Amino acid sequence: MLIPLRNYDTAAAKQRIHALVDRERGLGWDSYSTDMVRSLHGAREAVACVGYALVNALAILPIGEGGTATGEGAWLHEVKPEMPLVQALMICRGHPCHPGFGHMRFERPGQSSIPTGWHDGLHDIGPVLERMYAASPRSWDLARLEAIVFEGAIAAYGDEEIDSSWLFGEIYPGSQISKYMGVLLDAAILDAFGAFDPSFSRQDALSGEWWLLQPVSPRLQNGQLARQLGLTLAGHLPPRYVDVPGRAVMVCFAREPASDEARMGRIRDSKWIAGATKVVWDKGHAPLSDPGFELIPRLEGVTEDSYGPYKHSSELPPWPPRDTGAGAP
Repeated sequence: MLIPLRNYDTAAAKQRIHALVDRERGLGWDSYSTDMVRSLHGAREAVACVGYALVNALAILPIGEGGTATGEGAWLHEVKPEMPLVQALMICRGHPCHPGFGHMRFERPGQSSIPTGWHDGLHDIGPVLERMYAASPRSWDLARLEAIVFEGAIAAYGDEEIDSSWLFGEIYPGSQISKYMGVLLDAAILDAFGAFDPSFSRQDALSGEWWLLQPVSPRLQNGQLARQLGLTLAGHLPPRYVDVPGRAVMVCFAREPASDEARMGRIRDSKWIAGATKVVWDKGHAPLSDPGFELIPRLEGVTEDSYGPYKHSSELPPWPPRDTGAGAP
């Protein structure tokens, strides 16, 4: 049913997004949302995700529609405390984990290049926002932040017709309206995983379902290989969490829906994978019980001519070990 944007039920939309999130398995409602959560190291970064989305909207939206942009670029002198996006940024700043705005580049994509020494200049919005917060501090309140962002959207685009069944990310993707909706989408997903809780940790972000794959050769393009299998590569197991030296193990999450049987069948049919297993990690058990555990983003030392510290799978025992059925001790 078509309705004007001003009549859109944001609370119901957020509930539907939460229903699509599988918090126990650590999976978002799409690959992007899972990746956003699993890249976090704490609540500080969750708040930063929303803050960057707000600043991006300020820089891209035109003057008169909640932003600061003209055809020439984004203008810092147009940033006013009464603007809804700025008010939302003040609420972000009130989160107990927010480190302060610091220095933040302020530019519209495609505008003239910013000078190298941009700190504290006409393209640094951080000090401006920090002064505004010091003059009028706001407390962290996610519901109020979401309400203010939507108020800004309807002030600019309230008469635009949308389908009442659309979720935030389905409302004219790539349009100016989507700059507001993107903030609401990110906030809803992060909230569904409890990422705004000050106690949220790297171990919380890594909790959930993972697919561990051993590539036939360490020299393969592992990110591309994962995508071919309906997965997203998040990183690799560190050497001390594999059973023998030299084994490369990809750590992936699902990017396309499929049953475990169908996914494992697809993996086994690949000539590029020498072994695979699905695991569910939680904070009470290895590897997440180790506070220093972290994925390796890339296999260091591997070149076109060398495996570096890694070995071809044919030089290693079969994996995963049959006695444990897992890829980590």
